[in-house]
Amino acid sequence: MDHLKRLFRSAPKTPYIVMVGNVGTGKSTIVEKLTGEHGRSSDQATSMTLTSEPFWSFDGSIVIADTPGCNAMDNKMDHSQWIAGAISFMPLSKVSGGDGPVSL
Repeated sequence: MDHLKRLFRSAPKTPYIVMVGNVGTGKSTIVEKLTGEHGRSSDQATSMTLTSEPFWSFDGSIVIADTPGCNAMDNKMDHSQWIAGAISFMPLSKVSGGDGPVSL
């Protein structure tokens, strides 16, 4: 993970957004649309995203982190730790959740 931190922190002016919300709210779908990643989203009632991971957008204008659902039925502590890790990964520009983005 240290090599990822060095890579992403090499562009300190790049906005960093963390997607946070309940299971099934579309966090992973948004990440897929902005980054071209595949296989992160599903239509399951249980959380398919089990870890946090940062991604560059297509044009390199933002770094966006996908996180597990914060209301998961199983592995609540693991999910909370991954969400906390994403939030502390690099300086935040926005946290986006169920009520929309929150400016910091």
